[in-house]
Formats: sequence, C-alpha cells, structure tokens
Amino acid sequence: MNVEILKHDVQTAKAKVRFSHLDVVHEDNYDLSLIIPGTKRLLAELGQEFTKELQLKALDKLTEWIQRDIESGALTKKPE
Repeated sequence: MNVEILKHDVQTAKAKVRFSHLDVVHEDNYDLSLIIPGTKRLLAELGQEFTKELQLKALDKLTEWIQRDIESGALTKKPE
C-alpha cells in the first residue's frame, strides 16, 4: 500500500490523499477529524487539540480501511 499526502492543512485537519494498492489508485479529500467518530467531541471535552500526530494516526486508520476495501474488491480500478 502506497500512501501519498498531496495536501495537508494541520489547522483545519483537511488532507488530500492518494492511495495506491494492487493496481488501484484512489484519491480524495478528507476531513481527518471525521475519520474516527467522536474525535471532535472527545478532544473538546478533554480540552485538547487535534494535533498533527493525532491526524496522522487517523490517516493510518483510514489507510487500513482503504486497503481492506481494495483487497475485498469494494474499491476497484477505474475503467479506462
């Protein structure tokens, strides 16, 4: 699995990411604070920031899901 972060705004937690795996390329924009449900609420309750480190952990989780979807056939290569 190859992951390329094309853009990442740490202040807004928005990122454009390209995933490549088994001849499938998937590229999209993501709000990293929405990857793991409840992240915004929990961090607000704890008075903590959604740091770059936490954003990259959310991206790791997203990578696992994208890889699983590619391997299961849920995400496929776009027709030419």
